[in-house]
Amino acid sequence: MSNRAIILALVGGLLGLGGWWFSHNFGFGPERVWVGYSGEARVNPFFAARLLLERLGFKVQQKADLRKLGALPPGATVILAADRTELDPPGARSLLSWVERDGGHLIIGVERELPRDVLLQEINVEARWHGPDGEDNPPAPGIDRIPMPDGVDLRADLLPSPELVDLDEDADAWRFSSRGGVRILQFAWGEGDITVFSTLRPFSNREIGRLDHAELLAQITDAAQPGELFLIRHLESPSLMGWLAQHAPAVLGALAVFLLAWLWRVIPRFGPLSPSPAPDRKSLLEHIRAVGRFYLDQRDLARLLDLLRSECVELFNRRAPHAQGLDEAARLREAARMTGVRPRDLAQAFSARADTPNDFSTAVRTLASFRRRLQRPVKDRS
Repeated sequence: MSNRAIILALVGGLLGLGGWWFSHNFGFGPERVWVGYSGEARVNPFFAARLLLERLGFKVQQKADLRKLGALPPGATVILAADRTELDPPGARSLLSWVERDGGHLIIGVERELPRDVLLQEINVEARWHGPDGEDNPPAPGIDRIPMPDGVDLRADLLPSPELVDLDEDADAWRFSSRGGVRILQFAWGEGDITVFSTLRPFSNREIGRLDHAELLAQITDAAQPGELFLIRHLESPSLMGWLAQHAPAVLGALAVFLLAWLWRVIPRFGPLSPSPAPDRKSLLEHIRAVGRFYLDQRDLARLLDLLRSECVELFNRRAPHAQGLDEAARLREAARMTGVRPRDLAQAFSARADTPNDFSTAVRTLASFRRRLQRPVKDRS
């Protein structure tokens, strides 16, 4: 056999051996892959619990209006699985009054630590977020057997969760303890009952199918006598106007009075319109006279005379621009020629001191005559 035939035989043998090994170790088949929840289950962590309760015969509703918590039907069951941060004392007392008056059953899930848990304060229950040895974190997860009031033990996983403390130390209350702390507490409240869970996690979509969580929910809600049940997941805050009407009626009253006063001012009146008085505006001459009176009252005659001299020099420069390059004597002669005022009088008016009222009056008369003659047209000058 040639070398080529031997190489081809070896390659064919290797390919056959590889195919046999692949067929005995690999294959094609279906595989289950977790893709998450869909539909309402994606946004409602208690969707499976709601379906279970409906199949048990409960008429399940979801309410979120804080103002309607006290108007629930008698004998109903309320599972409060919402964040209670927005629950104020009036809302908590209204809900507890419904339990006490109408024989309702209120189920509360603590879930997380709140800055101020008004509802737990109203029923004198405290949630402590530490372990039995005083550490900061709750105990690790574990499976517990919960002895129910009817004698049946149910397996459930309630950890990690806070410890519940009954500050009233009600002897008739039913409670379940795990790892040195109470995790479920149930007691009578007037005509109704209140059940506090350290966590409602066993009734979530992911956990309700494990252990005996579904049976625990059925027994806590008394599925033997199903009725109306309200599964509250969110508590909507009242509107701003509603909150102000409840907590700040004085502020609303003050705003209403202010609005009425503003409308009274801006709404047009009926009847003829009266003309507005003309603005009191002073003329330029009146301003000049006022400035003069001010300096006269201050006995500052030199300041007044300096202002008048500066105005006359500026006017002469505009009327005789050809005289700006001349010396003082030539400028004085040109000014006398243009106005007819004697050079001696002009020299005294522009440069002499005015220490006395008589000297001041003489200088002012000369400068006024000089200014008046400069302002006349050229053809009228002589």
